Amino acid sequence: MNPRTSKALVLAAILVVTVVAFSSSFANGFLNWDDPGNVTQNTAIRALGWDNLKVFVTTPLLGMYSPLVYLSYAIDYQVGFLNPTVYHATNLLIHLVNVCLVFLIVIRLSGSTLTAGVVAALFSVHPMNVAAVTPVSVRSSLLFSCLYLAAYLSYLRHLAGDAKRWLWLSLALFVLSALAKSAAVVFTVLLVATDYYCRKPITRRSLLDKWPFFLVSLVFGIVTFVFREDTAAMVADTASPVWQRALLACYSAGSYLLRLVVPVRLSAFYPYPDAAGGHLPLMVYAAPLLLAAVAWLAWTLKKFRRPIVFGALFFLINILLVVKVIPLGAEWMADRYVYLASIGVFFAVAETFRLLAPARRAPIVLVTVVLVAGCAAASYARSAAWKDDMAFYNGIIANYPNAALAYSNRAAARVRETHDAEGAVSDCDTALRLDPGYADAYFNRATAELMLGRFPEASADATRALGLNPKRAEYLRSRAEARLAMRDFADAIADSEKAMALDPNGPEANLSYQCRGIARVRLGDTAGAIADFSKAIELRPEIPAGYQNRANARVLAGDDKSALADYDRAIALNPSLATAYLYRGMLKRRHVDLTGSCDDFRKAWQLKLPAAEALVKAGCQ
Repeated sequence: MNPRTSKALVLAAILVVTVVAFSSSFANGFLNWDDPGNVTQNTAIRALGWDNLKVFVTTPLLGMYSPLVYLSYAIDYQVGFLNPTVYHATNLLIHLVNVCLVFLIVIRLSGSTLTAGVVAALFSVHPMNVAAVTPVSVRSSLLFSCLYLAAYLSYLRHLAGDAKRWLWLSLALFVLSALAKSAAVVFTVLLVATDYYCRKPITRRSLLDKWPFFLVSLVFGIVTFVFREDTAAMVADTASPVWQRALLACYSAGSYLLRLVVPVRLSAFYPYPDAAGGHLPLMVYAAPLLLAAVAWLAWTLKKFRRPIVFGALFFLINILLVVKVIPLGAEWMADRYVYLASIGVFFAVAETFRLLAPARRAPIVLVTVVLVAGCAAASYARSAAWKDDMAFYNGIIANYPNAALAYSNRAAARVRETHDAEGAVSDCDTALRLDPGYADAYFNRATAELMLGRFPEASADATRALGLNPKRAEYLRSRAEARLAMRDFADAIADSEKAMALDPNGPEANLSYQCRGIARVRLGDTAGAIADFSKAIELRPEIPAGYQNRANARVLAGDDKSALADYDRAIALNPSLATAYLYRGMLKRRHVDLTGSCDDFRKAWQLKLPAAEALVKAGCQ
């Protein structure tokens, strides 16, 4: 068979298996993990104009400088609005491109279709990489990896003696990769490691030739610190002992490596190792010794030293920024971080076995087929871990029953998805037992208590949350809602205004104006209430509550014509909004539109609003 045809068939077979393995992700929806900030509540992606592009370039996305990720979400929105299947399809498409790039890169590095097929196949369906493909909000990892790999392939073409333009193309693609995610800054170090593998002398001259790449890395490193919202926390966390951070970094690297070899007990979230009695688990202390033993063993295999060392460098370079040298955030490690790094491990293993038995291709192919089939089946099943919020947090709790974050977030999911307020309170109780200083757990319990009508308890829990973190606007909004329900209108207004100051234009800022507007209605300030509801509508014009509340206020102000238009708009946005039909029916009856009012009362009754039944029976028989 023609070598080119053989390569094409191998790659096509890998791509087909990849599509099948990840096809289950199309049944998944959005998650309330990072998807609201990235997509569902991100108003900046809802158009493709200069104003939006300015936001992409000047505003961090969830604390990261990722203008190209903004752009990719905006393109998805133009195609399918908020249809999650579109976003999952784009993720899979980018992953397929990455698989092709890995195949071409490994052929360049090894000259072997067999090695390229093994590496690309394992990369394509490894269960750890599900976490980098299936969730919508991992787009930054996928997109930066795509451009990073394309830049790397261009550099390899340059090393092979092709024209200088390949080096400049590599630089341009590297810049684009960094515009998708700052993790790309390690690319320059990978180029130096590649020179070693390709037997190009590493000299002062060869390093100086890479000055544009070093400059790009420096610039985007600075940009990252400027745009990151948690820079202060990063500096504060360096106060922990250096030796402890080094141990955790070694343990993290070893854990990634172990899970790549034996992908068991994979989780969508990994909490930090428990420090019982102030001491880390024994395996954390043993990690440096185990890594050193693996390194020594690899070094003794002189015949295979170059591919093993290069594979190890590829792995280490690409996890360098995520091994928690600075233990920031609630996540200790994340499977998506090993997406690029896994290529180095797969390359070292595949190339070593090929060189070990150059004439025994059949056993290598057979073992690879069995491994890929098992990985594909595991990846197909694992996508369900991101199906919805309940599945997501249930999976985390199954692996880590002491993860307070998972219980607290599952409580929020119970309120939002299943309206199980009692279950939410129970989950928050568990979270607070595990971590008594967990502010979000108090806030989520307050939300559930509001649903249950336990307003004093909700106010108390929101106050506790604010005591732990007074700069969270959502905590203030929760307490404002509880105070509003307890008819403490002045304090409800005060909390709403503090929330406005902290979050004037965020995805939920409209709630502050809604709350203050309702309080103003109760205090007789109808004009102020109408202004607040109008601001809420300006911030979130797709939410019907703003129109209904403004309609109610306009009725009190005697502006029935505008009120009727607002009721119409609220119903157009949500045809199941029973109270809007009821109030519109009352307004129509005031204007002697008996037929219209009865139609609205019947619709409200049909939607099971008890108050409508009496009105229908009294005047619409």
